[in-house]
Order: sequence, then structure tokens, then C-alpha cells
Amino acid sequence: MIGLFSTSPPPCWSQSPSFAAGLDYGQITDTAINEASGIVASSHNPGVLWVHNDGSGNQLFAVGSDGSLLATYQFDGNPDDLEDIAIGPGPIAGIHYLYVGDIGDNGLNRNKIRTYRIPEPAVYTYFARNPIVEKLKLAEEISLVYPDGSHNAEAIMVDPQNGDLFIATKDNGYCQIFKADRQAMYANLGDIPLSLVQEIPIDQVSGADISGDGSEILIRNESLALYWSRNPGESIPSALARPATIVPTIGPPLEPNGEGITFEPAGLGYFTISEGVNPSLYFFERSTPPPAESPSTLFPGGTLWSYLDDGSNPGFSWRSPAFDDQNWPVGLAQFGYGEQDQQTLLRFGSDPDRKTITTFFRKTFQVPDASRIASLDLAVLYDDGIAVYLNGAEVLRSNLAPGAPSFEQATASNSDFENIWTTRTLDSGSLQNGRNLIAVEVHRRSRTEGDLSFDARLTARMKPVPLRFTEISWATDGNLQIRVEGPDGRNIQVQTSSNLIDWIRLRNLTLQNNTATFRESAAAGSEPQFFRLIPAE
Repeated sequence: MIGLFSTSPPPCWSQSPSFAAGLDYGQITDTAINEASGIVASSHNPGVLWVHNDGSGNQLFAVGSDGSLLATYQFDGNPDDLEDIAIGPGPIAGIHYLYVGDIGDNGLNRNKIRTYRIPEPAVYTYFARNPIVEKLKLAEEISLVYPDGSHNAEAIMVDPQNGDLFIATKDNGYCQIFKADRQAMYANLGDIPLSLVQEIPIDQVSGADISGDGSEILIRNESLALYWSRNPGESIPSALARPATIVPTIGPPLEPNGEGITFEPAGLGYFTISEGVNPSLYFFERSTPPPAESPSTLFPGGTLWSYLDDGSNPGFSWRSPAFDDQNWPVGLAQFGYGEQDQQTLLRFGSDPDRKTITTFFRKTFQVPDASRIASLDLAVLYDDGIAVYLNGAEVLRSNLAPGAPSFEQATASNSDFENIWTTRTLDSGSLQNGRNLIAVEVHRRSRTEGDLSFDARLTARMKPVPLRFTEISWATDGNLQIRVEGPDGRNIQVQTSSNLIDWIRLRNLTLQNNTATFRESAAAGSEPQFFRLIPAE
């Protein structure tokens, strides 16, 4: 008798993380970046890292993972001592914010510290061909006050799960963790109190980060980096109360003053950076699977679309997958005019004071198995009103009246957010296996406004794949052939028993593309043989 027992994995796989030694991904050669203190990887802009100098400057730099300069931004503010940068949620849902920590205080004489909260702009790696220089919009200064006087600090992190901000102090022999509550920061009505929530034994902390899904934490000093995993539903302070795992870092002399550390957004590893001239970006690749499956990209930003920008009205059939758009032009996003960031320049008509109201966009993409998708995240940037259709069904409308014809203007301006990704969660019910279509109409609010922007990207949140046996058969050689499924990349252990009490390890397997197959000798009619699956340590 053959018995199979599938076991679902626990909420957090009990596999210790492992990271390879750091690889030099490239040097930052732009001379304006001469004292890199903070670094954070963008989850909205693939391949983009945010960097800033130590000190009183009010500039942020977007660089590629190879160190190439993409953009230089200035924000309103007069900081005293910028030390670190983080990314997290903020007061407007669907927008990622940069949190720039003006938290340094070597002389311990600052009564208040602050962070600058700024909606993160869209940045593309193609900017490297001609790096842009712009001013960031909507920067807010948030005043923070310690409960017990002044502290010097060089590390901040923001919890992506609830928006709380954490500051790690730079002390000898230990580090204090202070928290600013997100609701108080969102209201931003005055001095926001910080509360002491944890103390950990690490000396002279210079950088920290929380992973994009909130399940991992990194804190570093010049020559040491520590890692914590976080269980589902657990707070950051509780996670930090457990012993840490030491993970690789570079340290002196290659990193003479290593201050920056950040997770790669898909959980593939982490980056570090040091102060100094022409600092290198080091990447530490994860050699064990990440704790959770990353969203799957159905199509990225900056990709090909068909578009119609001649002012004509295509009717309603343009939203349908069956519509023939072969005569439409094709171009790469970002689309627009009047700015530095577009790849495809749109036409707006012959009169700059009476610009075309509506531009239409269409894009097809492939979905191998729609049943595996739980929900969709659609990120868009647009100016000013927008309607989005998935396989002909409307899934998003903003600043646009219901059923608005092509010549109708948007109901409100979106100029402040025209270059900021806004993400909306969509139901996946309109998806189908194989070819799918997304169609977008963008309407102007004012026919005299000088610029226009559009781009979109679509990611899928996958349904969890349970750890289970899916098939058993007798092979031609008389052996059993057994197929299992589970989370992609996970290491699992197959155990066997004859009495369901005493279990022994049979083999370890690594799931690839959510599946693995193994063979095992077994004779029909012999004593019972049972198999079960557990996550491998």
C-alpha cells in the first residue's frame, strides 16, 4: 500500500537565509556624488537606486545598479545633516514616498530632527543617455522629537506594511530603535514624538532597511551587517528582539566608510555603498529562496504601445481585443511632450493653445495561466484624466466623467502627480489565458497646458502554491514516479514511513517552476509505504 501525505508549509519557511559575497556592480563616477551616505532601491522603478550625500545638501540622485547617473533632483528644504533614505507608504494610497532622514547630530545639540517625505517620481534606466535635472514636487518636512533629549543617528527605515518610521541611533556598543507612528506622520500637524521601542547590541549603526514585503530587516555598521526575519503579523520591534544572523558586507578598506544598505526589491539580495570618491555599488546575491514569491510582471513600464495622437475619434471598438490597430503608430513609453523624460514624442495638433484633448493607447500581453493570478496591480502615470479597459471591460477611471466622449476634457488636473506612479489593485476576473489587451485613454484638463505624460505597467500577485503531492504512477521500470508542487525555488524534504509514526528522510528536492519529480523503488503488495513533504531546514 502506498500513501501520500501533503503538508502545507508554515507561515514562514524555516530556512536560514544565505547571501553570497559582495560583487562590485559598478562605480558611481558622477562627481556630484562625493559622500554617499544613504541608499534605497526603488520597487516602482526597476533597476533604480536612490542615493544622497551626507550633510546639508537638498539633492537626491537616481542611479542605475551599474552606478550610472540617471537623474538629479532637488527638493524644498534646508536640512542640517542628511544621513539615510527609505521608501514606504504615505498619506495617499497607491503612492510610494521617499523618506529622507535629516537625523545626524554629532554634537548632540539638536532639539528636533526631521525627515522629508516626497512622492517618488518615475525614473527610467534610459535616462542614462541624457540624465535629467528636475525639482521634486510636494516635499513635506516632518519634525520629530526624541523622548529623552538628543541622539546622533545615521539609519532610518519605513515599515511597508503599516507606514511606521524607525530610527536607529549611532551609539557605542548598542543601538536604540525609536519609532514615529504613521498616523501622526500622515497628519503632520506639528512635532511628532518618537518612542523608544527596542535596543539591540550592535555598535555604531550607519544604515538600515526593511524589505519591500516587510518580512526582512538589515542593519549595518562600517564592517558588520545583521539580518532578521519577521514573521507574519509580527511587529518590527518584536522581530528585532530575536538574535540576528550575520550576513556578508565589504568593510574597510574597499568601503572606507560604509553607511548605506538596501534590499533589492524582488528579494534577490541587497546592495551596499560607502562614502568617498567614485564609490562602488556592491551586490550580495541571495543563495537561498526569498521568503515570499514576488509579483510577476505582465508588462513593465517603458515598453511598446500602439497609440493614436492625431485628434481623431476611434469610436468605442478601439477598446476591444478584436480591433485592428495595425495603422496606429508604435512607440516606447514614457509618452508625452513638453518635458525631458519621454521616449516617444506625441503630437498635440497645430495650435499650442488648443491642444488635442485625448490620446489613445493599446497594448497586448500574454498570460500563460490566468487561474494562478489572485489580483493585479496597475501602476499608471498620466496627465490629467484616464480610463483603462482590460479586454474591453473598464477597470479604472480617474478625473474623467463616466462615458466621457473623446473630446471631453478631464474633470480635474493631475499635474502634480503626472510623473509619479500611482498603483491601483484590480480584480483579475477579466484576464484570459493567452493574449490579453489593455486599452487606455488619456484626457487633458487644459488645452493650453505645455506638457503631457503617460505610461503604465501591470504586475500580478500570484495565488500561493500549496506544498502537495499531485501525481503518482508506476514507471516502466517498476519504480514509483511521484510529482510534487509547491512555492517556486523552495527546498523540501521527502520523508518515508511504514507505520505513520517513525519518519526518516528519503531525499531533498528543490522546486523549479513550482514542481519537482522523483522516482522511488516500491513493490506492489509489500508492507505499507507512506510519503510526506516538509520544508527543508
